[in-house]
Amino acid sequence: MKRLLRVLIWCALGGAALAPSWGQNLLLEDYRPPVSSARALRLNLDLDYAAGGGEPSSNRSNLFALYRYFYDSLPFAYFVDASVDAARSSGATERVVIEASERARAFVYKDLFGGAELRRSYRSSGPDAGGQANGSIGVGYGRFINATPLAKAARMEDTLLELGLLRDDLPAETMIELGQIIQRESEFKEQYGDTFRQEWFKAMERAALESGMMIEPELGAAALLKMDETLLRERIFDRYFGWEVSLSVGSDLFPFEKLKEGGRVLVGAYRLAKPLGWRMQWNETLSLQSPMNEHFGESLRFSVESEFSYEVSNRIDLIFMHRLNASREPDETGAFENAVDSRLQASFTFFIENALTLNSSAFWSSEGGSRNQGLSLIFGYRLF
Repeated sequence: MKRLLRVLIWCALGGAALAPSWGQNLLLEDYRPPVSSARALRLNLDLDYAAGGGEPSSNRSNLFALYRYFYDSLPFAYFVDASVDAARSSGATERVVIEASERARAFVYKDLFGGAELRRSYRSSGPDAGGQANGSIGVGYGRFINATPLAKAARMEDTLLELGLLRDDLPAETMIELGQIIQRESEFKEQYGDTFRQEWFKAMERAALESGMMIEPELGAAALLKMDETLLRERIFDRYFGWEVSLSVGSDLFPFEKLKEGGRVLVGAYRLAKPLGWRMQWNETLSLQSPMNEHFGESLRFSVESEFSYEVSNRIDLIFMHRLNASREPDETGAFENAVDSRLQASFTFFIENALTLNSSAFWSSEGGSRNQGLSLIFGYRLF
């Protein structure tokens, strides 16, 4: 496992040395769309079968579906997450987990906002079987912007430079305009139907032509084919930038017995999304919570989740994730106990086509005195 981790790191460093630089005239953080939005629906299928002596020793399957929607504009923003996880294993009870959450916020002054969140879950079996719901309300400061369209524009610029159609890098204002046109893909689809590509590409061609950097008065068939491949067939890892800090009060809402018990908690959180150049992204989330009862300030739960992604090539991403959880909570006798667990995961994501992915990952985890490690191979399909 340690040798595998060293190989992954050397692959990342080698790819960074060989990777071309994009967008020399601006940064991802320069992107300012009037409306920032993104949505995705993914399906992952995980199969595991092994046999020995003619008898199956392992027969397990897992289907995971995830839907995410992100919308941010002034003065309102909301986020929707929904997932279904169905697992089947020979000799074990089938288990289905359904989770959904919605977050909404209203900006009252610049980046100062008030918000609310509702979370629901259902588990078909196990000690926590049944439905649960909890919600929170709070205030915060900060904002996130989806800069993926600008990253697509930078990749398109790189393609046009390779084809010898540009004199030099496009100006920053042209790149931002191209990013905004790319972000309006759904608008062109709705207006022009199946022939939207022609009008969509024409709008991009006009923006590039007005910059004065195009050598020819039009892009030509070869360039249009490359644009179609770059924008519609290749996959670009989602890029966000921004930060926020928030303070909220959460409470269990269902089952009603929990609501009567008054299990409220105070939660402080900090989130950061930081592009590191045009091929790397760093995301960080920190959370600290304490119950609003006689143990307030003494009983604590702390978590930090770090994610680093690197675009090795147009079809390969390398992702490192680390999660650390620490808690200090009273036991049945009232004495406080400390607990720490962590998980490190390194994975390669191969984009076979724009919608089809193959993910190969290795993980190392520790909880209490136990240590675990493993490998996985997962096919994924993104519907949109």
